[in-house]
Amino acid sequence: MTQLEVVDRPADRLPGEILVVPLFADQRPLAGPVAVVDWRLDGVVTRMILAGELSGRQGEVLAMPTNAKFAAPWVILIGCGLRRPLDGRGYTSMVKRFLKLVARAGIGEVALCLPPGDGVDPAEIERIVRDALVAPSRLAICRLARGTQFV
Repeated sequence: MTQLEVVDRPADRLPGEILVVPLFADQRPLAGPVAVVDWRLDGVVTRMILAGELSGRQGEVLAMPTNAKFAAPWVILIGCGLRRPLDGRGYTSMVKRFLKLVARAGIGEVALCLPPGDGVDPAEIERIVRDALVAPSRLAICRLARGTQFV
């Protein structure tokens, strides 16, 4: 069974094999965890968006190595389509997709930094992640940033 650790750390300080962060197609300028990733990677996400190489559309996935400014050596940006509305059902679907992706990749320790949802409080986000972790996988530890710990 996967252990869930809820921690008070921003995206760049969440330890794990990989940091998973959503990227929304309609959220410009970037905000939340993806803005922290962009800032710590010296604007690479913004440059890729401006060049048309990255959009945040549903199903888009970009994995890249981080730098010494991150606790995790890799980050995955996962395209989530439109940001609004991100309600309970949408949030559940998003989390399940994220965890399925890392399970298929054979990741053992993942860090999740998720934005707040529309009408979804942090306790509900924890429950959604905990419920999604019941599927069998090699994932041993899932660290979740508590609340709005982005910067």
